[in-house]
Amino acid sequence: GLDAHELERKDPFAVNVRRIAARVGVKNPERISIRVGEESTGGSMGTNLTVGRRGACIVLPMELYDAFYAPSHVQDKYDLPKRDEIDFVLAHESAHIAKNHSVYTGAFLPASVVGSCFAIHKIPNKLVAAGVGVLGVVGGNLYLSWTLEHEADQVAARSGFARGGIHCFQRKLSRN
Repeated sequence: GLDAHELERKDPFAVNVRRIAARVGVKNPERISIRVGEESTGGSMGTNLTVGRRGACIVLPMELYDAFYAPSHVQDKYDLPKRDEIDFVLAHESAHIAKNHSVYTGAFLPASVVGSCFAIHKIPNKLVAAGVGVLGVVGGNLYLSWTLEHEADQVAARSGFARGGIHCFQRKLSRN
């Protein structure tokens, strides 16, 4: 979110993010900018390809930051994420950087638009062609997003954060 502010390098939360990023496979995790904000939902920008030169950024919700420092009785009272859940989310976001996911998302939209334009040109009925084009772009981007999110979850789990992922998903299900 626009309200996100960068954490000090020695902030224990930022140190934890960088430790997890290294474990997940991010090159030069010390170059990652860690930001938190009230309006942020979580995300990562940058790639392993660029982290050495320009760095990368992980933006996290303030809820995770607050939960990291909260005593367990406060976490229980307010249903805040526990440490294993927090670490899973951090590993998940770090996995996006380690696996260069922003390269895929940045390249996919133009490619899907070009592909849709080609399909539209080949379909005689322009209403059907427009529908195919929209479905191609939207459907393709949804599929790519799902694939990258799934891969980030798998990388986080394989890196030793599976228990936190299970607890995170269980807590989300219990809220719905």
